Amino acid sequence: MNSYLDVTTKYLKTQKKRTILTIIGVILSVALISALATMIYSYQDYRIDDVKKHSGDYEVSFKNLTKDNIDIIKNHTAFSSVGISKNIGLGKIYTTPKEERKSSTPLHRYLDVKAYDDVTLNKIFKHILLSGRYPKSENEIIVDKSSLRFLGKDIKEGSKITFPFGIRKDRATGEILENNCWSNDEIFEEKNKSEYTIVGIIDTDTFSSGRSIFQAITFLKSSDIYSSDSKEETFQTFMSISSPKNKRDIANQVAKNLKLVSNNTSQNDDGENKSKVQFNNELLRLYGQSASMLKNTSFSLTILFIVSIIIVSTIAVIYNAFNISVLERISQFGILRSVGATPKQIRKIVFKEASIISLIGIPIGIISGVATIKLVLSLVGEVFMDKFDPFKVLIYPEVIIISIVLGTITIFLSALGPALLAGKVSALDAVRNSNSYNTSNITKVSKARISKLLFKIEGSLAYKNLTRNRKRFLITVFSLMISIIMFITFNSFMNFIKIADKIDAPLYFDANYSSENNINDKEYMDIKNQTGIEKVYKCIKSQFSMPIPKEKMNKNYFDKTQRGSSNDVPSIENYVLSYNSKLFAYDKSILDLSKSHIISGSSDEKLLDDMGVILVNRNRVISNDGSNKTVVEDFTNYKVGDIIDLPKLVKYDYEKDFDKLLKNAIEKKEFYKLKVIGIVDVEPLGNSTPQDGIYLITSPKTYKKIIGNLNYRNMEIKLKENANREKITSYFENIIKDKGGCYNDYMKIAENGKKSAFQMSVFVYGFITVITIIGAVNIINTISTSLLIRKREFATLKAIGMSQGQIKKMVFLEGALHGLIAAFLGSIIGTLLSFLLCRTAAGAVAVSWSIPWTSILIATLGALSFTILASILPLRKVNAQNIIENIRAEE
Repeated sequence: MNSYLDVTTKYLKTQKKRTILTIIGVILSVALISALATMIYSYQDYRIDDVKKHSGDYEVSFKNLTKDNIDIIKNHTAFSSVGISKNIGLGKIYTTPKEERKSSTPLHRYLDVKAYDDVTLNKIFKHILLSGRYPKSENEIIVDKSSLRFLGKDIKEGSKITFPFGIRKDRATGEILENNCWSNDEIFEEKNKSEYTIVGIIDTDTFSSGRSIFQAITFLKSSDIYSSDSKEETFQTFMSISSPKNKRDIANQVAKNLKLVSNNTSQNDDGENKSKVQFNNELLRLYGQSASMLKNTSFSLTILFIVSIIIVSTIAVIYNAFNISVLERISQFGILRSVGATPKQIRKIVFKEASIISLIGIPIGIISGVATIKLVLSLVGEVFMDKFDPFKVLIYPEVIIISIVLGTITIFLSALGPALLAGKVSALDAVRNSNSYNTSNITKVSKARISKLLFKIEGSLAYKNLTRNRKRFLITVFSLMISIIMFITFNSFMNFIKIADKIDAPLYFDANYSSENNINDKEYMDIKNQTGIEKVYKCIKSQFSMPIPKEKMNKNYFDKTQRGSSNDVPSIENYVLSYNSKLFAYDKSILDLSKSHIISGSSDEKLLDDMGVILVNRNRVISNDGSNKTVVEDFTNYKVGDIIDLPKLVKYDYEKDFDKLLKNAIEKKEFYKLKVIGIVDVEPLGNSTPQDGIYLITSPKTYKKIIGNLNYRNMEIKLKENANREKITSYFENIIKDKGGCYNDYMKIAENGKKSAFQMSVFVYGFITVITIIGAVNIINTISTSLLIRKREFATLKAIGMSQGQIKKMVFLEGALHGLIAAFLGSIIGTLLSFLLCRTAAGAVAVSWSIPWTSILIATLGALSFTILASILPLRKVNAQNIIENIRAEE
């Protein structure tokens, strides 16, 4: 041996099992760090790509620009990938025939035509095309797929269309109508006509198309930007901001310099100026640059919180491995001290051991973490995520650097304590190994009366074994606690995220069909008799302003939601007006579905026929206090038996001086007296709750008496178990093509909506699995070592008369007590951490917290299982050895 440091390599080679266990602990810990970092980076990239696909690959847009500004913006160092568009105008493509006109039917249908340059088409909005190709000249156009049925019969790619451009006006006032405005008495002033060739179809998810105005895009040549002499011609630009930081501030500053906005221009909740500057807010949120500082801070703090827990847990795991290694070799260190080794040299031995293990464990840990995440997501994606975009897991240099730095820091911090311990032990004590058990004050050890009463002498000894060496007991319990804490924290947090992302889909139906016009009996029967459709439910409802007496308003609602008070809500006389209230008509088949939701009262059809109503009083809204917290609270204090005053109006219609009629009815006390016969938690048809209002459910007979008709445009559909969904979807698409409307398959919506949540679930539960593996290895490692170094003690107990069964029972009780104590303490800390994590994330996602009982139960059972298993394995080895040899052996 050339140096005292050679002891390290000799020990690592000699104690191969111990070395391998320690390296495995390091590998798992570093793998946890690299897996988390890889997942965060990969998931962020995936979400960014998804947002770019649906919202466009730009960060800020300037509107209403003159051509003088275009060159400035294109050459500005703050921006990259500048795309340009020009508004061509509004083209009328369809006029509703007189026989089909109703108050709710648009008089005309339009194409809102814009011209995009090459950059905008091929980079900014490159994902918008469903079929065909992009336009290459100003005479080619791509149109919204929803507009095809209004363009004429047999219109398809390659068809030529001609339509007039002009402006919409209100006939009575002469005012120009904006695209988002509506009038039943509008006129169209034609300016000119244009002819286009349809070369492609646009995805309607990218652009917001209404019922009467659809999107269309043609090509903008660069020469057209500068050739026009019209000063009124304006453009819109789409840009990415070069700087990775302060993107909003940079964009707003450039806009001010170009005099696009004034210094006093107000901003909306998303931080964008209302005039000419618009941000791609969803994309900026993913960059951590939301307009809300609360959301940015919450996201950063959540990540920091999670990483901190991981670092602490990895330190605990690796510390435990090194500490056990040092305790086993106290006598060896004592021999080195006795022959002249200094405390500094002893510490160097431990640190060299840490260095060797780091060089082996960290690279393998990084590779293992990335490979495991990639493998898990690939396998799960193929099995459970068919038809979804693949989730790409890439190797990031940042992940490697982070893993090396954090892994090295945690390993050397973990080795620091054991190194100091090894250096402090005196030579005499170390050789005698007197620090392993502190038996000098045996009178201070607990008498364990309760354990003895419950489990006899074995229970008493088991408890005393735990308390006689508090340091070793605390190390073991702490190792167990770390795994329990992390499991409870992340498992409960994932459950909260699932609740926050829950889709409020109807409980009893598979699909929904909405028509632009009222559905008649023939259409109803045709749909009902379709193959694969089991049942069709008519959605008969009306929305109106509901006057509620102020004394019936629930003050707690306004306190919890921070929406001011009932005095701040629009009112008439002593009534508060709820603009979001609805009246529903349920037939017997739907009333049967309502029974399971009854909180109080009943759903008796006869009582409903006699002006009775079922009340949906519970609201689910986001608080206005900036916390983004979901509040569930009753809007009113109505109870079963109360009378609700509903004004008698000829028709509930906002377009015909409704407020004036409402005020007149209240002043004259012209009310329908509706009696509350029952209260339900949600509206069963839509599985929805009101927002700042109430829902009233009654029978068709009472509804017709109030509203005057039983017209409806929506229906909920229950499909047969083996229904051909594609065939049914195709059937409704044909109806929509001819008559308009919308068909939604809830299963498809739920699948698409759950994609991100599922990917997050795979990540978190994969993360929890790694934590569980680390915990299991750690527990088995700790308890096994604790038992193996007590061979002489077990041999002595057997020599004085304890049977094999009694020793086994004692060891099992020790393991169970370790598990129970660790579960108790870990559950308390884990619950507190889950609460803190949810509060930290509250600014980024609406989460409500409750005690994670399920996670606590799983963690407790898991801890007991692992501790008992960890006790069985070494006990077999001890029992197989000779009693005399074990008594003579040194611990």
